[in-house]
Amino acid sequence: MAEEIYALTERGKSELQSGATSCTPRELEILVLIDGLSAARSLAARAKSVPQAELPGVLQRLVKLGLVQKADGAAAAGLGYSFIGGGELLASASKEADAGTADLQRKGYYVSIARRAARKPALGAKPLVLIVEDDPVLARMLGHLMTLEGFATRTAFRGAEIAAELGRRPPPDVVLLDVVLPDADGFELLQKMKQDPVQRGIPVIMVTGRTTREGVMRGLAGGADGYITKPIQYEALANGVKSVLGLGAGGEEPTAASAEEIGADDTLSELRKEYRRGLQVKMARIEALARTLAPGLPFEELQRMAHSMAGAAPTFGLPQVGAAAKALEEALMARDVGKARSLVGALRTAANAAA
Repeated sequence: MAEEIYALTERGKSELQSGATSCTPRELEILVLIDGLSAARSLAARAKSVPQAELPGVLQRLVKLGLVQKADGAAAAGLGYSFIGGGELLASASKEADAGTADLQRKGYYVSIARRAARKPALGAKPLVLIVEDDPVLARMLGHLMTLEGFATRTAFRGAEIAAELGRRPPPDVVLLDVVLPDADGFELLQKMKQDPVQRGIPVIMVTGRTTREGVMRGLAGGADGYITKPIQYEALANGVKSVLGLGAGGEEPTAASAEEIGADDTLSELRKEYRRGLQVKMARIEALARTLAPGLPFEELQRMAHSMAGAAPTFGLPQVGAAAKALEEALMARDVGKARSLVGALRTAANAAA
């Protein structure tokens, strides 16, 4: 098995960004793990839910489905695959800001996928979507987008609110779960839900700016039914929600509202303006926190704000702000205080340009 090498086909790449999939959880994990050319031995060592003895069968099915291609020797070198992955820092915030959203997707691990439900929900009341999101304007935007698709919505922000919403009856039909929250961790919330006999059956889609391969694997291995990285692509989100609810199942693909409908929506237009206006308030807080930066001191709030802005700003049409915020978040994660201070200035420049 050590000499066998596999790569994602174009169809396999599309599967990870399609918004819906029929792959099993184990098959999905292997798709996520494969980056460029991957040896079977490496896949066996890194897989969390696929026993080594079962890996050949999983790979064989993925090859049969046309999602993975087997290659070896010189043929492998000539395939030229460069699937989305990495997470490396760019040389400067300005370079990253110029690159925009497309570059963020390449530098991170962009994925948008949700497993199709085995059956459709019962007819009757509108399906209820619980939105767990740390940015209030983005939460309202997601809520409005879901109402356009015919869903009822509720939102939660902090740990106590989330617990209360999950405990209400009837419970939500699906949860859109952010990872980085003010007083909670989305992965830990997912784990608690899957351990609860009542909540474990509620489909969960992680909707997050956590764009590392490890984050995607942790979510899917933890029982998430989908993983959608920010900036959010509306059609992928809408189709993902419908897929985990079994809407559009039975051969036909779920469909979302058209781009023209979304672009002409007055409420979404006002929310975009509100987010732009709120940038100055966010920047004032970020700059105040940055003045307290020092080696050895905690800066979780600053890192959380940078993370939130990195995911939300491009969703509201501000890729340069998102890119600058992402660069700041990476510097804070590396605990590079000097670089973080300079990147706050770059973020201010991007925010002023967006105002």
